[in-house]
Amino acid sequence: NGIFEKNDKNNNRIMCFRQENTYEVFDALLNISILNIHDEVEVFKEFNKTLEPMWYGLNCYEEMIESNFHNQYQSEWAGFYLEYLFEKFLDKNSSYKEICQTNNGKTKGHLDFDIYFPRKDYYGDLKSHSNGTGVQGNDKESVIKAVMEHKKVWYIVYSHDTLLDKECGFTVTRYWNEQLNLSGRKKNLYSYSKRMKNMITLTNMKILEINNSNCNYLSDYNQGKNSDGKSRMPKIKIEVKNEKNFIIYETNFPKTIYDVY
Repeated sequence: NGIFEKNDKNNNRIMCFRQENTYEVFDALLNISILNIHDEVEVFKEFNKTLEPMWYGLNCYEEMIESNFHNQYQSEWAGFYLEYLFEKFLDKNSSYKEICQTNNGKTKGHLDFDIYFPRKDYYGDLKSHSNGTGVQGNDKESVIKAVMEHKKVWYIVYSHDTLLDKECGFTVTRYWNEQLNLSGRKKNLYSYSKRMKNMITLTNMKILEINNSNCNYLSDYNQGKNSDGKSRMPKIKIEVKNEKNFIIYETNFPKTIYDVY
């Protein structure tokens, strides 16, 4: 968009802009008005205002199950709870669907992304992301195809601090497996116990754009092999050290009592 805002490590607000936007930027600053930022970015700025910073796995599962959300039983609940909340937000604010839509009708042969921006015809994906690790994306083939056909892909990344369930008596693990037992899918109440999250605290949200100019900064994330022994298609990964080549917007969530203590 030619204009980019972010907070630096000292929480100063930084604005970068292309030369052709100089008059627009300084006119807005002198008149204390609001810059014309992407409508697509504004959707997520408004969505962020609806988010509680602390998410408890048990409560999130209960809410998704009660609402019969289509991904209510996924083991990585934080990412799917984010998807659930965003769908609710769009349903409550239906005018935003002209700008951003969920892409639940994924079928074989179509691009496998969570969201679609109809006005400008490109795809994006919502990600919940543990701090200190690189952002893992979609299949590399899908990402490259989307960039070739639609010029860019957005990753809307919600970073968080994580408290694992193994440090909290496995309460979420047992509840999740009990629910799967009720649907006839599992028996071991401690399945996934080493990786299950108990709670998360949102710290930061950023939008990463992949386009023709920065694809060379992507890394491959190899997924191992399928049950038939054939190698799975690699996914893309944005390493922490390379994030600066993709960020077009970022903001921090307010500190919580949990963060302070």
